[in-house]
Amino acid sequence: MMLFFGTCNTVIMKIQDDTIVTPGTKEKFTHPYFQCAMMFVGEFLCLGLYAGKRMMYPGERSNSVNPLIIAIPACFDICGSTLMFIALTMCAASVYQMMRGVIVVITALMALFFLGRKQYAHHWISLFTIVLGVALVGAVSIMASNKDLDSTSATSVFGILLLLAAQCFTGGQFVTEEKLLDGTNLDPLLVVGLEGFWGCCVFAILLPLF
Repeated sequence: MMLFFGTCNTVIMKIQDDTIVTPGTKEKFTHPYFQCAMMFVGEFLCLGLYAGKRMMYPGERSNSVNPLIIAIPACFDICGSTLMFIALTMCAASVYQMMRGVIVVITALMALFFLGRKQYAHHWISLFTIVLGVALVGAVSIMASNKDLDSTSATSVFGILLLLAAQCFTGGQFVTEEKLLDGTNLDPLLVVGLEGFWGCCVFAILLPLF
């Protein structure tokens, strides 16, 4: 279900980006900041689900957490998600979805340096295969876009660079979450809801500026 809805998320966002907002012109709906803000609103609503879950299962044991701690990975999430939504306006949806696979490599390297996680031979072989696949996808999509600059699915070099930068922030989010929350018994709905809360707070300031 996560794979299905994750793919639907990319496709729907790209349909929005390609929608002509003014008939008879080429002006498209390109509001990645607003799209990202709506994503955090969705995450924030998980707090409502968490509250309902606690009411239904009052005996379930779950630790509490200082919301300020969640603000740290939330900042990584805000930066990474914003860059990804901007990159989606410059990339084909299929390329965008495949290029995001590099997050496995980035997270593995960050876990190696910051968490001391040992990577074995089969891990390195897998990571090398992912890098090779992502590099091929990026190179082929750029070459294809150079031949058809008017295509709605054109992919730019800058878009791919933004996407790769976004994965670095997302990897930072995963690593900081594991570093700060490892060993705690926290409900995922609570963690996601608090990250959504911080995202909404930040975008309440940023959206008017953007």
